[in-house]
Amino acid sequence: MLKTFYDTIDFEFWLISSDRPVDISSYLATLQIQYNQVNDPRVKKLISQDIEKANDFMRNNVTDTEYYILFKEKNPDIIQKRLRTLMLGLSNCGLDSVQTSNNDLRTMLDSFLNGGMTTENKAVLPNEF
Repeated sequence: MLKTFYDTIDFEFWLISSDRPVDISSYLATLQIQYNQVNDPRVKKLISQDIEKANDFMRNNVTDTEYYILFKEKNPDIIQKRLRTLMLGLSNCGLDSVQTSNNDLRTMLDSFLNGGMTTENKAVLPNEF
């Protein structure tokens, strides 16, 4: 379905993926609290297994992969039309999508262009988009 969706896009676009570290320390803390409050040994065992899985993720530097679809356009009406088209197409493929904020785009660009170092650039897009 995703390949078919890509084939229907009638404008030039760039697909970029970005990995971000996932912090699950608050999840681990919640599991530990639950473990300490439970008396049933079967439930304690299940929670203990979840804690071990979470610790495995932490040891292996688990990341969340985000995908960005970028396109070049100045006309606000065309931008909104393309966004609706992209978001509807991705939804039909069973994927959730959101329009990025300026901070999202700045973080992504910092990651690719500056080796993850934050810059003091101005907004990537005007605020009304």
